[in-house]
Amino acid sequence: FRADSRRRSRPGPAGLPAVAATHCAGYTFAASPGGFHAHLQPDEFHVHDPLSTGRRVAIRAVAWQAGAVAATALVFLAAGPRQALAAVVGGSAVMLGSWLSARLMLGGGIGPAGAALVRWFVGLIAKWALVFAALGVGFGVWRLPPVPLLVGIVVALGAQVLASLQRSR
Repeated sequence: FRADSRRRSRPGPAGLPAVAATHCAGYTFAASPGGFHAHLQPDEFHVHDPLSTGRRVAIRAVAWQAGAVAATALVFLAAGPRQALAAVVGGSAVMLGSWLSARLMLGGGIGPAGAALVRWFVGLIAKWALVFAALGVGFGVWRLPPVPLLVGIVVALGAQVLASLQRSR
């Protein structure tokens, strides 16, 4: 405002002072009747539930991992059945580890931050323990080829990352 606009002037349109009416020409005070009521019905409440969001992300990640592991196994099937089995063992270990860690992380419901952090660490440790156990069994007991086994693990981890990056709906 200019210095001379501080004085009182006679009201302009819609009861505004003349200075405000000239500087705020695009703004209107009038609203249509009923323009501010909510358009939600009583049974349409939108509540953010972080646990259900986490469950949906976990289910989506496991589904993406299953598809990626199946595709990887089909690719390695051209090299032989043991290579395809190795890819399935490696990818399935990550997939089952993801499912187990999600169950452990999200299973306690809403609670104190310390308990949630402990569940997160326990889930993470359980996942990687399962992956390393599958590596040990695949390499040591079943003598599976190492490259397809490791490729299955990497592909399943990549699918988990891609599934987690997708926007929730």
